[in-house]
This record gives sequence, C-alpha cells and structure tokens, in this order.
Amino acid sequence: MEDYLRVAICEDNKVDYHLEKALIERSECKVHITHYPDGKSFLDDFLRAKFDLILMDIYMPEMDGIEVVRQIRLLDEEVPIAFLTASEEHALDGYRYHVGRYLTKPVQKAQMEEVLLYAEERKRNQPAITIMVNRQPVRIPLQQIIYIEQMSHKSIFHLENHEDVSIFSTLSSVINMLPSPPFISCHQSYCANLTKVVELNEEFRTLTMSDHSMVYVRRQDYSKVKKMWMSLHPEAK
Repeated sequence: MEDYLRVAICEDNKVDYHLEKALIERSECKVHITHYPDGKSFLDDFLRAKFDLILMDIYMPEMDGIEVVRQIRLLDEEVPIAFLTASEEHALDGYRYHVGRYLTKPVQKAQMEEVLLYAEERKRNQPAITIMVNRQPVRIPLQQIIYIEQMSHKSIFHLENHEDVSIFSTLSSVINMLPSPPFISCHQSYCANLTKVVELNEEFRTLTMSDHSMVYVRRQDYSKVKKMWMSLHPEAK
C-alpha cells in the first residue's frame, strides 16, 4: 500500500497555510498534501480522500474546526487530528474528540516534525491483515478495508480510494483472519466492516458503505448486524 502520509490541511488563512505546507515539505517524511480553505469543502471530500493526518484550524468562518472534528468523529474514530490554533482554550474539546496534538501558531519546525512522526507511527502500527497477492505478501491495514466480496473462487478486498485486491481464497477463510467486531459475515457473498457502514436499509436489508456501494444482509442476520452497528455508532438513532 502507500508508503507516504496523506495529509489534509484545513486552513482558511493563506499565509498560515503556506507556512504549514513549507514546514511539511522540509521534513524528511514522504507526504501528499491536500488543502481545504474551509470546513465544508473538507467534509464534502472526507470519505473519498482517506487521510493519515488532519491539521485542523479551529477558528474558521461558517463552520469552525471544533464542529468539523465533531463530524469527522461520527465517521472515523481513529484518524489522527492536530488542532492549529493560537490558543489552547479548547483543550476539553480536543480531549472529547480524541485530538492528539495542538500546534500553536505560528507553527514551529519542531512541532510539525513531531506531529508527522506521530502520524507515521500511528500508520505503521495500524492493525493489519497480510495476504498473498501474486505470491508476494501484502499488508493491508484493517481500517482500509470497506468490505470483502466472494466472487467465483476469489475473495475481493474493496479498499479505500476505490482500490481492489483479489486473492484465491474462500470468504470463510478470510473472515477467520479478521476481528469481529467490526467485521461481520452478513451474507454468503459479503463480509462488511461495520465502521464503514453509513446507512442501514431494513426494507431491502442492505448496508450502504462509505464508498456508496451496497452490501446485502441475510434476512436472519439483519437484527444482529443492526445491533452490532449501533454498538459501534452510539450516536445513531
């Protein structure tokens, strides 16, 4: 998989953004930077563009960084986030939403390098599954897996960023390698990562996944799947 950090900078101040971008580019970390000038544009892109680190300005017009982070945590509980701020008065909000770092403006080189190393360590230590692809071991972080589909004699891993990986294996063999929860066998042809489910449809017994695909659920398993999903998403009604 990718050997670089995907970093999002959500920052409305152009001067601050260019400083932060320059500090990242001067570091020894391999990075790909995406800039968002406001919270709405970031949230519109968040599920599609999977990030390894989010640098979030707190004071922005229309939607401040606290609200953006609150919405992020409804969708992703693990992605590392650092606040960009001239004040530490939002420490309680940072604790509530599991914000790992504060970068005080103007951001210093040592601060930025530390948070990049923190994100690299988090990425390196993500729980993962190792599978054989073309006789080569491939390590896939569990949080990148949206769902696994059985098709003929293959199991297809549908990953973030619309990337698929296929192996010759039965779905049951793959399921035995995955933790439950959040992974659950919901149909003879599907195993879903419940942290990637954004909507349940009881009428059609389907799960809408974060990539907008549909995964089917066995009639007898729908209640169990719904209960497990609700336990992982207590904010859902």
